[in-house]
Amino acid sequence: IVLYPAEALNIPAANALLKSLEEPAKDTVFILVCHSIDKLLPTILSRCHKFALSLPEHAQAMDWLRQQGVADADVWLAQQGGAPLAAKEMAQ
Repeated sequence: IVLYPAEALNIPAANALLKSLEEPAKDTVFILVCHSIDKLLPTILSRCHKFALSLPEHAQAMDWLRQQGVADADVWLAQQGGAPLAAKEMAQ
């Protein structure tokens, strides 16, 4: 189950997620993706493994966007703060 952006959860949704994290269904994996980890409830964070992922280097992102056929890749990449997946999505 992917939750993105996880920091957008309101209090009732965060509490429901917490209940699910405490008693997960068999073979269930939750992936919470967020840009502001400090906006997640500490009780949720305490039940998660955390992995910090960075954006690719600009040249790598540009090469990938060009391979994907994104026109004006430099403009879209800059608009999306260097995030190539978001740039590709917005370009479509």
